[in-house]
Amino acid sequence: MSRTWWRVGLVAVVLVASVTLSIRLGPPDWLLADAHPVRNALEGMSWPAGTLAFLALFVPPLWRWVRGHYDEAGEAEETEKRREPRIRVRFVEWMRQPFAAKYRKHVLAGLRYVDLKGLATPGIVTPELDEVYVHVSLVPRPAHEVGGLLTADEAGKRHDIDDFLDQERPRLLAVIGTPGSGKTTLLRHTARMICREQERRRRVPILIYLRDHVEAITGKPPARLADLVRVSLGDLARLEPGDWLELQLRNGNCVVLFDGLDEVARAEYRRAVSAWVERQTRQYPGNDFVITSRPQGYSEAPVEGAAVLATRPLSPAQVTVFVRTWYTATERITTGARNEDVDTAANLAADDLLTRLRGAQNLADLTTNPLLLTMIANVHRYRGALPGRRVDLYGEICQVMLWRRQAAKQLRLAMPGERLEVLLRAVAHHMMVSGVRELPAREIVGVLDPLMRRISTPLTSWDVLVEVVGAGLLVEREQLRYAFAHLTFQEYLAAVHIRDRGLATMLTGHVDDSWWRETTLLYSTLVDGDQIVAACLRSNGANALALAFDCIQDGADLDAALRDRTLDLLDRAQRDDCPDDVRTLVTKVLTTRLLRDSATVDSGAILCRAPVPNRLLQLWYRAKRADSPVPWNNEPATGMPLSDAKAFSAWLATAVEEPGIRLPTAEELGERAAVLPGHFAWTSDGLHVPSGEHPHHISRTVLQDQLAVDLDPEFERVVALLRVRAEAKSMGNREEATDYQRWMKPFLTRAQLRTPYLHTNVSVMRQEIIEAADAALQETSLAVRELFDWEQDTADFTLVAGKVIRRFYRYAHGRADYDADSLRLEFARAWPDDLVVWPEPRALMSTAQAVCDSQRSENSWEREMWKRLVHACEKIADASRGTTAQFRQIRLLALFLAAQAETARPIHQVAALAMVIERRQAGVVPASEVVHLLKDAEASSGASRRG
Repeated sequence: MSRTWWRVGLVAVVLVASVTLSIRLGPPDWLLADAHPVRNALEGMSWPAGTLAFLALFVPPLWRWVRGHYDEAGEAEETEKRREPRIRVRFVEWMRQPFAAKYRKHVLAGLRYVDLKGLATPGIVTPELDEVYVHVSLVPRPAHEVGGLLTADEAGKRHDIDDFLDQERPRLLAVIGTPGSGKTTLLRHTARMICREQERRRRVPILIYLRDHVEAITGKPPARLADLVRVSLGDLARLEPGDWLELQLRNGNCVVLFDGLDEVARAEYRRAVSAWVERQTRQYPGNDFVITSRPQGYSEAPVEGAAVLATRPLSPAQVTVFVRTWYTATERITTGARNEDVDTAANLAADDLLTRLRGAQNLADLTTNPLLLTMIANVHRYRGALPGRRVDLYGEICQVMLWRRQAAKQLRLAMPGERLEVLLRAVAHHMMVSGVRELPAREIVGVLDPLMRRISTPLTSWDVLVEVVGAGLLVEREQLRYAFAHLTFQEYLAAVHIRDRGLATMLTGHVDDSWWRETTLLYSTLVDGDQIVAACLRSNGANALALAFDCIQDGADLDAALRDRTLDLLDRAQRDDCPDDVRTLVTKVLTTRLLRDSATVDSGAILCRAPVPNRLLQLWYRAKRADSPVPWNNEPATGMPLSDAKAFSAWLATAVEEPGIRLPTAEELGERAAVLPGHFAWTSDGLHVPSGEHPHHISRTVLQDQLAVDLDPEFERVVALLRVRAEAKSMGNREEATDYQRWMKPFLTRAQLRTPYLHTNVSVMRQEIIEAADAALQETSLAVRELFDWEQDTADFTLVAGKVIRRFYRYAHGRADYDADSLRLEFARAWPDDLVVWPEPRALMSTAQAVCDSQRSENSWEREMWKRLVHACEKIADASRGTTAQFRQIRLLALFLAAQAETARPIHQVAALAMVIERRQAGVVPASEVVHLLKDAEASSGASRRG
């Protein structure tokens, strides 16, 4: 009723203001006239206008009061069939716009932050959702096929939910995904997006958490959709003008988002909720509807007519984007600042986590799940628990998936989460002992039955199986055959089971079996590594010793004597007196460790994710009886040429008796290898550069920058001195000497020589000029002097400097119209912009010699310059390095010769080689080439069951 009186008051204020204005200004002339047309029109409109105003003010409240009574009398369905005129609907919407703005503001505020409830390490600060959100990709897929392992990936295009919403025809979507795949976050972000994009067809988001309204939905009578929304609005619901929400639903202005069908506890309730959702879609057919669920929950209560979309795992690029945005957001919140220093600190922390993930395949596989990636980022940010104590992270993940998230959402648990985990540990141990990745349901129930008989609970083993499948730790791979969502969970739970039951002897008997490797490592971290490492040293096999080194690297507590014995074996391999059999054993150990951190490519081959380390490369040099240029450490070996990379891989295949070891192709490498930032991997096809500038590419821009240094003022002075000297040699009489003084003055200035005195004896004048020029040339760079062969006894400047010099350094009408910029631009225009070369001194020598042998020049200057070019390249090849003057000489000689050659590209390649070698030597382009090995599946000595 208060809204009615507000309108009455507004009308009264307008009337009083009009009367006051009329009194002050006086009535207009047309108002006093008896037959004025304006007055007649107003008089004719007065009664209809008054009647409409009365109806607009008092009929709507009366209508709501009457309809409310009909609703209470059970006749609400009858009144819903009545429709208001379109003009009234638009008018009411216009009047109620302020509430729409308040509603959008309420939704944006309520969904502003990332939901971290249920995480064991939620962090000190909570980032805003928009700052860290990475799009959850969707793919149409039949409901019964949704699920699978966490690392599974779908081929084809990635769709965003907005590709399906806000179309001309409304949509009913069911988004199905495994636990933690980002379903709730997807709906929260979608609601915020709709609030901000008001030009959409359906611009009112409604987000309903089904778990909070089960009682209302399944009650008698079932709750209305608009009433559920009002419950979530709190105090804002009291400001709703009439049935605003109901009106938006009837007019098809809404996107209704139902979250968590699977979180409805009982199956009969889920079916009832699903039926209620179907009724809402029929009652309000003009709206978009989206419902989310885990696969099992949806399969028990599907929504009729819904198009099923499956969530897809995060791609490597999405993982990188999330980690960087997450660290940037948390760092800005923590420091309260937004500047370059804060962003730099965030990038360093993000780089550290990404590097650790690339170095730990088990963790990297988990990051395809948004929830697990968030947990990993949090643990790394606030605990620094990666990678040495990854066992703690696995424990947190199992707790969160089994019970912490459900407890945070206040969902009823059929059994305490800790007890569920104990039961699941026994299943994991049974699978490890059996050497399998999956088990039929009846065998899992057989494992659980003896344990369930010891527990006082009404639940059966089948109930427990359903509970853990719903939690997402077990997934149904085939009908009634189950596996852990990732092998890491199976190995971790088995390790905890072995610790709790005192079964360490089971691990010490399998130190040579790669199937038990990860479980053994996790156990040694949980307890200590003494028994394990001692068993490895007794075995003395490559797999066992590799396991011992892994235990040390993972930070297991270990007896000092055992640690020293293990590390001493590794260090012996770098000594000159090391026996060949020990060095071969260490080679096998290092290779075994390298191959363990691997990924399977489409062909079935095993690709090493980590690059070849310096230790392994040094063993190759020692096997060749050559001095090793690399240190004895575990850092990636960089700077190896392709020829050496191929020779190394061939040697290693023979040394460790694995004939399938080779370099991968570019296609096999793809994104699966953990190529470090700023590094590039050799493949059998060449250097793999996925994006950006090739490190060995010499572009025109790079050439021009280098020529700005090479063609310096000293170079121009040498050219001027040569011109002054050459023209002086051609003087024959006094008239020519007079012309010389006149026309050569600009060259003399650039050569920094005074204008010569005009002698009666021209020969004396000529000799003075030549002696002055020779003295000045002796003070300039040797490389520049040798370039032009200035000591050659000729006055023909064409032979001294070649056709390029004649073209660009000619004089006309007494002035010098040349400069280094002109020459630099000409060289750049002729330069092929696609030159890519490898910085190897031996290649420089062989290329220069091959190009020289192919030349058939009749010009004596060119033949002499080719000899000098090859000689300079030979010096650098012999010393494996060169001086700045040598590189400059090679570069300029090649450029001048290329300018006069019919086929210039091979000569340009010599100049490019000199530039790349010099840039590598100076550290401008650091050694960034690494080697990732691949082992063909058919040539392997035995496939690991870990795949």
